Amino acid sequence: MCVIYFVIAFASTTFHSFGFTDCKSSLTHTLPYINHRIQKLCEQDFLWRTVLLRLLKREPYLWEEGVHRVLKGCRRESRRISADTNESVSNKKQKLAAQKREGEVEENGESPTSQRREPKSEEKTKSKKSHEESLIDNTVEQMILLSQKQCQSTSPKQNKLGLHITKNKSHLCLFQQTVSTHLRQTHPIFYMPGTVRLGCVFGLHFFEPRYRVLISEVMSSYPVGFRTGDVIDASTEGRFPEFVYAHVAPLAPTNPACIVQVRQCHIYPDGTADVLLMPVAYVWMERVWERPNSGGLACGRVVRMGKEASRALERSLWGSTRLDSADWETNGHGNNEEEDEDDVIVDGE
Repeated sequence: MCVIYFVIAFASTTFHSFGFTDCKSSLTHTLPYINHRIQKLCEQDFLWRTVLLRLLKREPYLWEEGVHRVLKGCRRESRRISADTNESVSNKKQKLAAQKREGEVEENGESPTSQRREPKSEEKTKSKKSHEESLIDNTVEQMILLSQKQCQSTSPKQNKLGLHITKNKSHLCLFQQTVSTHLRQTHPIFYMPGTVRLGCVFGLHFFEPRYRVLISEVMSSYPVGFRTGDVIDASTEGRFPEFVYAHVAPLAPTNPACIVQVRQCHIYPDGTADVLLMPVAYVWMERVWERPNSGGLACGRVVRMGKEASRALERSLWGSTRLDSADWETNGHGNNEEEDEDDVIVDGE
């Protein structure tokens, strides 16, 4: 059976294995339809772990950043849930203190017999993991913990990521989360033919009604100060506000575009706005539509370009590319999201 798993993992392709045309992959859209047995094999978590390791090593520019985004999102949501439950925890501690004074339980709220622990067994020596394995294991662990917290929570607002996973589906869920939150995204579109370069900040003035709607929606979840000229701090929401800048005509599927982050924004009383934007990733337009009752605002589903495609596009526009610079690599492909002290993955831990 293990041989069959390895054959399927080696022979199959997955989303974005080679390029934009691979949005429908053999592992997700072909092999499961051969027969019921193959379908069950394609759902095995061991297979998806192998797939993720292969993708992280083949295209870290896309997949490592995507898995990190899932990891940060899980930690951020866990902290949010913990903060919301602090009050109930405090009440519980007060109740346990009262019980202690009455002599009902010990200081930690457990009976003396429940405190007895078996002697610790000797820990097995773990083989050293690769960086990719450590990243995957840490992310899966955080996803499972968050799922458990969300199941225990009764507040609807605490189910932001909607993770409900078990260990036997954890790597498949990680693959799906990485695709849906990083590789394939849906955004409102600002359309104006021109040239942009990754990592180079530029300014725009929004005055058309449709783009007043765009900037109002993009900035709606951020503090008022960030909408009135303050420099935006990504740590507030975990990431910068984003939308798609379609700089290549026509506005149509398969054409390139760019994801831009709002670094500074001032929305005036009449809805017009001045913004500073940072281009962070080239994308392919997968689908484009006009939102009803929005004054002509276009929305689109986009797919991130791989590193080689991004290099080729930037060279065609500028004759050179920033993607080859050490500074760009050091800054995490220019994404510049919040830094988390827990995000440092040490090989073998």
